[in-house]
Amino acid sequence: SADDLREFKVMTNLYQDLVKVPYMQEEMERFCQYLKDPNVAEQATDPDRVESLRQIILNNPALLQMLSESSPSTKVALQDPEIWLNHVIAAVERWKTLDGYQLWQRLMEGRLFG
Repeated sequence: SADDLREFKVMTNLYQDLVKVPYMQEEMERFCQYLKDPNVAEQATDPDRVESLRQIILNNPALLQMLSESSPSTKVALQDPEIWLNHVIAAVERWKTLDGYQLWQRLMEGRLFG
């Protein structure tokens, strides 16, 4: 029946999402390890790269909305290049203290920058 098919699709999507969780945690763990490399952290906080990221976000309405809604401080920071640079530097420093699971949790809760 149509109800059975809908339920099957819901269960299939749920299963696919659950399978992705360990993969995302592994990716976040790699990202955390990557940031602990001083050269990588320096590149991640390079003012020109950070400003390029800000411009990408500002020019992508969906991404801008998602980040603005996730954190009032991020919304404010995106409006000013200097505030944004300091915001990103603080986030990178915070991320370096987290493990992959903690970073993944922040991402799932919409608190990546906040």
